[in-house]
Amino acid sequence: MLVGKDEANVGEGGNEKLIVLLGIFGFVAGLGLLFYELRGVQRCIHLVTVGAALEYQMGIEGRFRRWPHSVGRFINEPIAAAFIYSGVLASWVFLAISHASLVAAIISSGSTFFIAFFAVWRFYWYATKKETDEKACTAPQPRECH
Repeated sequence: MLVGKDEANVGEGGNEKLIVLLGIFGFVAGLGLLFYELRGVQRCIHLVTVGAALEYQMGIEGRFRRWPHSVGRFINEPIAAAFIYSGVLASWVFLAISHASLVAAIISSGSTFFIAFFAVWRFYWYATKKETDEKACTAPQPRECH
């Protein structure tokens, strides 16, 4: 209905404007969902770290101390989220720009995918490193902590 020609169109270029607005709305909504997902990942990392510390203090080898980090040191929940949300955001960018220029849409959506993927990966690296540093600071050995 959005891309077809019918009597309900609102003048010349009405569909294009609607598709651009839809692309922008979808991108903003997808970005909001990505932020929500990243906050959940941050909480998960923290809770697993706290659970492992509690198990260590209790002297047990429980689920948190045996938590599998990833498959092949790369495949895990945050990386899967990076692929999914990067693809979704890139798709919305493509939709918003494709009516103006196919080349610009391909370049913009490709750039969006790689930037979003790198940002999620970097956030995951930062959150994991932060928890590792804080965990090291609460260990019995004295260390300089920030």
